[in-house]
Parts: sequence; C-alpha cells; structure tokens
Amino acid sequence: MANLERELQVHYVKGSMSKTRPCDFYLVVNDACVFLDFALNHKDGTAHMVRASFDGYGCMNLEKKPVPLLSASQVEGLVSGNADGRQGILKSYCKILQSMTPIWEDAFKEYGLIE
Repeated sequence: MANLERELQVHYVKGSMSKTRPCDFYLVVNDACVFLDFALNHKDGTAHMVRASFDGYGCMNLEKKPVPLLSASQVEGLVSGNADGRQGILKSYCKILQSMTPIWEDAFKEYGLIE
C-alpha cells in the first residue's frame, strides 16, 4: 500500500487547462498525472469539484454527483499556497472519489493517494 506520509506536491492553477475541460481552477498532483478541477461560486467564494482525471485511468465528470463544497476559507488557503491545506484537501477528496469509484483503486494506489 502507498504511504501517505510521503511528500505530495499539490499545485494550484487558476483557469482552465483547455476549452474541453472548463473550470475556474484546478489542483495538479506531483508529476502532473492527477488533476482535480473545481468551479468557483463567485457569490460566496465556495467551490465544488467538477472533474477528476488520472493519467492512464481516465476522467470522471462530477458536475451532477454529490461532492462536498470547499468553503471560502479552504479556497483561500489553496490560492495563498498553504501546502498543508492543499494536501489535506487532496486527501479528503481522494477518499470521497474512492468511495464513489472503487474501480479506480489502482489509480489511487499508483499515485500514492490512498493507504
């Protein structure tokens, strides 16, 4: 099993990666093999995950799935560069994704996102 204690590099990027993957910001993990895309609610500053992509495993659209919101303070932590906050959010969302899609367990293990 993967060791979550190892350093995960989580980077915040404002804007969309492409026109086919619209979002307000996304998180890039380690060597750019994992992407979590988020849409921002500009009225209250919250955000929700709209897509998760794992190289070699595919992309899951989550716009119509019940995924918890990021609070405005969590979004601010991502933007400000809080590495611990980014890793915590990444781990939380990976647990949620794993419960939604057990068939992707190999992807989570390969990229060191679950124990």
